[in-house]
Amino acid sequence: MRERYAKRALALLLAALLLAAFAGCGQGTEASAASASAAPAALEPSAQAAEDSQPAPEEPEDDGITRITLADGDIQIDGKGAGVEMGLDKVTIKSGGVYYLTGTLTNGRVVIKANPSDAVELVLDGVNITSAGNDAIFCKKAGTLQITLAEGSENYLTSGSQDFLDAFRRGETYEPVDDETLVLDEAGNPVETEPEDEPEPEEEAESSEEGGFRSLLIKSQKAAVYSKAPLYITGDGSLTVKGYINHGIQSRQALLLDTANISLESIGDGIKAKDLVTIDSGTYDIHSYGDAISTDHDMDIKGGAIRIFTGDGAESVEMKTEFGFGGPWGWNRDLDDTATGSQKGVKAEGKLTISGGEITVDAADDAIHCGTLATITGGTLELASGDDGVHSDQELVFEGGTVNVSYCYEGVEAPHITVNDGDISVTTNDDGFNAGGDAWEELPTVTINGGNVYVNASGDGLDSNGDLTINGGVIRVDGPSDSMNAALDTGAENGGKLLVNGGELIAIGLSGMMEVPEAESEQVSISVVFTTYFGEDSEILVTDSSNKEVLRFTAIKRGNAVQVSGPQFKLNETYTFTCGDESIDIEVTANNAGNRRGFGGPGGGPGGFGGPPGGPPGR
Repeated sequence: MRERYAKRALALLLAALLLAAFAGCGQGTEASAASASAAPAALEPSAQAAEDSQPAPEEPEDDGITRITLADGDIQIDGKGAGVEMGLDKVTIKSGGVYYLTGTLTNGRVVIKANPSDAVELVLDGVNITSAGNDAIFCKKAGTLQITLAEGSENYLTSGSQDFLDAFRRGETYEPVDDETLVLDEAGNPVETEPEDEPEPEEEAESSEEGGFRSLLIKSQKAAVYSKAPLYITGDGSLTVKGYINHGIQSRQALLLDTANISLESIGDGIKAKDLVTIDSGTYDIHSYGDAISTDHDMDIKGGAIRIFTGDGAESVEMKTEFGFGGPWGWNRDLDDTATGSQKGVKAEGKLTISGGEITVDAADDAIHCGTLATITGGTLELASGDDGVHSDQELVFEGGTVNVSYCYEGVEAPHITVNDGDISVTTNDDGFNAGGDAWEELPTVTINGGNVYVNASGDGLDSNGDLTINGGVIRVDGPSDSMNAALDTGAENGGKLLVNGGELIAIGLSGMMEVPEAESEQVSISVVFTTYFGEDSEILVTDSSNKEVLRFTAIKRGNAVQVSGPQFKLNETYTFTCGDESIDIEVTANNAGNRRGFGGPGGGPGGFGGPPGGPPGR
């Protein structure tokens, strides 16, 4: 086990070092030409020597750049390191260097088969390559591959055809194909694979046993741009990618993106890497029928404007709840995605860090998904999801930034959720925050230490299948309008506790499942159940014993229960809660004051799940 992780760490380190080497390649055509043509001063002839010698004939300047002009049946190459395969519109690059490409191939490709230590840079300046049954650019072997988009240029790379996408959308099926090395011709029929394109064994695991059109596609060439070497895409031009066979852009190692302007559409994943995805800057517009941006390991988003649309969008998914017990009292929902596969917006199976950028996601699946630790420290995220807004299988930490989940099933989900800072707003069809998930080995937790949190939930507002702890921050929960959910919900049946030790809290909902903070909480909180229901736009006023206003807020939906906390509430004081014609006095003698104890029923009356005081006792 240690050896395996050590090898993985070494591989990632080597990939990072290789990517650093791109900086030397990334100076562009002019810098490369300047460095190649500059002669050391010690080698320049003296003026006297020039007078004594006859002038030598001028030789053409060699800037070291290989220029490739693409045209159907007439590819021109000026320079070293590249060749054209007879009878095919295919350019093969066999050594490191800078290759400057222009022109169009209606059914061709560029293949890189350099030495494992070679750094290869492709400068695209008005390139349009379509490959009917292969990748438009395929890097079989190199130390690193850099694709530079020349300033002001427009470039197009397509694998497959629009007919593939149309057939996919219509749900057409084909006979299952067992050959996992296949490529497709223009009609979508399997043809013999070239030996250089045979996938490595670990690349064959994606195929579906059910066959059909999607199965056929994902067994074929991997992407419009497919690199087995670390891949770096940069430049001040634009790139339009159509991945009609499977993915859009894929690296079998690390993938770094910056400054580029990329528009992408794919039947499979949009942008995909095995080891690492890093986005520093640039503009990305992605519509994928798989995951938009994904990696088998880690992802780091530092900047850029990223717009994502997966599948047919969040609202195409029926918000149907299938209840089951995921641990005591832990409702789980299992979306059936076998027909569509994974259609997440941003997906990292390892760690995910978002520290900047403007990210807009409309996803049929999770908008943001992480397999281990997800940390959000900055950026602006506008998210809509057919499942979870932000999800982590293990831990989710908010340290800053702005996150707005406008549409989803559940807003924020992970076994452990911590909010230290940031602005978080979620509107959900079920729970706002849910500390639980499909499986957890230790008691789940929601901990809010700071930041601004707003939840508008149809299910539980802040829900933990373990502990819910509020130490700071400003929290407003507009909870459910049904009695089977609560604004604040803990896993009391699992030994979980509701603790309010600081911060400012307003939580509104119904009393049916209402939970009261523990007496050991370090800050006063007050839980109040009114005898009658209040409606939308009802105002709740809180005054102290001197009739001074302490707090005023407005409900946005039907309810009968409120819970408040803040440093302005003190022990040994009496507060009056007024809503409409009803006023209730609460004497604070403990840090968990109120007219409600336990589940349901009127204050001081029968327990259980029930209605407001004055109504029928709980059932």
